[in-house]
Amino acid sequence: MLFFKRRKLQKSPCILIQSTLRFLYEQDGPHERTLKTQLITLFLQRQNILRAYLARVEYTNPGTYNVALCLRTTTDQEDSTLVDTIGSMFASIFSADHHLDILFLTAAQELQLKEVCNPFFH
Repeated sequence: MLFFKRRKLQKSPCILIQSTLRFLYEQDGPHERTLKTQLITLFLQRQNILRAYLARVEYTNPGTYNVALCLRTTTDQEDSTLVDTIGSMFASIFSADHHLDILFLTAAQELQLKEVCNPFFH
């Protein structure tokens, strides 16, 4: 699995490959709703975004989670311009000690995610 990890102070995202992934539940709160509102505006301008989710995910270490923006797109290609734009939006809302993972979902991953989280954009 390929995803991007965005840190506020980092100038460019890192690409990480994870073999284990478990979706826990939807991430929601006042700041998250602000981010989702801004992202919806962005996604409405792009025709390649089908659905978007904000979820807590667990990778290899049980009990340790990250927050991930999970995107289902019309292609399997990652979009670095989109990642940079999302990173800027995230950095304008959250403090420097927070980060956002961005996952480009496969169909199978989206089925797993839908069991615990509803899309905020579709």
